Amino acid sequence: MSIDEHDREFLRVLASSGPMSVDSLCDHFHVTPTAIRQRLSRFQAADSVERVAVKQGRGRPRYDYAITNAGRRRLRENYEELATVLWRELCSSSDEAVRAAALDHMAKALSERYGAEVGDGDLATRMAQLGEALRNFGFDVQMVEGPDGPALQEVSCPYHDLAEQDRHLCELEREVFQRVLGTEMVLKNCCMSGDSCCEFVPAPAGLAVIGNGGAS
Repeated sequence: MSIDEHDREFLRVLASSGPMSVDSLCDHFHVTPTAIRQRLSRFQAADSVERVAVKQGRGRPRYDYAITNAGRRRLRENYEELATVLWRELCSSSDEAVRAAALDHMAKALSERYGAEVGDGDLATRMAQLGEALRNFGFDVQMVEGPDGPALQEVSCPYHDLAEQDRHLCELEREVFQRVLGTEMVLKNCCMSGDSCCEFVPAPAGLAVIGNGGAS
């Protein structure tokens, strides 16, 4: 199944919002239920979207629609090169010390790459700059202002399949972000744990500051 930008936007909405009803999708995209059902049927046939039952008291359940792992993979098509590099590095040795060294090397290289796009300013400004840099590299990332301050939300994990096998990749990404931003970051939500996105937030004040640009 080939998908266009409209299809990608449809999948992005499901990935970021979680299961949605036909009516909610109609309201979001301002189209008819027939148009929504046609697109959902295409995605269901391709195993990119699934129907999930939502209980409503003692009556019949209603059905919402959620993105599947296959659908998330379609959103990550631009990340194949990065995933391949990570896979080769991580699989080069079964020695934990060697793997840890490889992860540190990649964290430094990636933080230098992304850090070149981040300038001065307060933390929120730098997070917005990092989000823009990541989008330019093909990541589906946005910066949002949450109740506890700014957060980076990554709707589509760039290495979902690999992270299922080795969660060190989640730590790698957190390490890269905090090196670039110069402050400790926390992975508050994670796709690997069933959340709708990976969300990185600044750690509470008082924790150690990490050097900018990948410095150790």
